Amino acid sequence: EAGRPPWLGMIPTDATGTHPRAHVATLREMWRRVGLPDSGLLDLTLSPACGLAGLCEEGAVRTLRLVRSTAAELGEIAHDA
Repeated sequence: EAGRPPWLGMIPTDATGTHPRAHVATLREMWRRVGLPDSGLLDLTLSPACGLAGLCEEGAVRTLRLVRSTAAELGEIAHDA
């Protein structure tokens, strides 16, 4: 695993936490707890916490938009670090 960028399946598919800020705050807290710099957030790949197959099309699209929004906010934080 050394040297490989992490993939984090942390965005729920059950419509909980529908704003990216909640996920950004949780991830940054975990990231800092292990002593990693915010600049390293650029190396992450976010994904849904579980599969999208059981969702209707609207639910899957909503979840993927939330993944994208959360990743964008993390990218801004990393660029400012």
